[in-house]
Amino acid sequence: NTLNLGYHDIGLISEVPGPMLEKVIKSIPVQKLGKPENIFNAVIFLIKSDYITGTSLDVNGGLY
Repeated sequence: NTLNLGYHDIGLISEVPGPMLEKVIKSIPVQKLGKPENIFNAVIFLIKSDYITGTSLDVNGGLY
C-alpha cells in the first residue's frame, strides 16, 4: 500500500513564502493544508484493514 500525499502543514511547507503559500492553498479543493493527523489516520486505516492490499490512498484534499 502507498499513501499519495498532498500539501500538509508539516515540514518544508513552512519555508514557502506567504503569497506562494496562498496560491498553493487555493489550488487545493478543500482550501486548506492537511494536518499530520490526516496522515496518521490514513496509516491507521490501512493497518486495521486486513483485506486491503496493493492500493494507493490519496491524502491530498482532492488535489489530484
